[in-house]
Amino acid sequence: QGAEMVVLSGARRSLAANRPVLFIEVDDEALGQFGSAAEELSKTVLDLGYTAHMLTRKGPSPPQPLEAVVSNSAGGAYSDVLFLPN
Repeated sequence: QGAEMVVLSGARRSLAANRPVLFIEVDDEALGQFGSAAEELSKTVLDLGYTAHMLTRKGPSPPQPLEAVVSNSAGGAYSDVLFLPN
């Protein structure tokens, strides 16, 4: 947990070629242990051509901006985010 940026950096070609749906637990504190942050992770995935959808008890939310993903992952909280390819 927290090594998502390491995984993404090694998977860029596969992500570009296959455009999979990504389910990522965005945890700013865990990401910080690997020298990253929720904002960097979320921005990277969005820049790869994905939209972010927060997972709720009622299902995926409408597309969310970067700021919403980051704010929901602050202060020791984490967010379950479904990133869908555009």
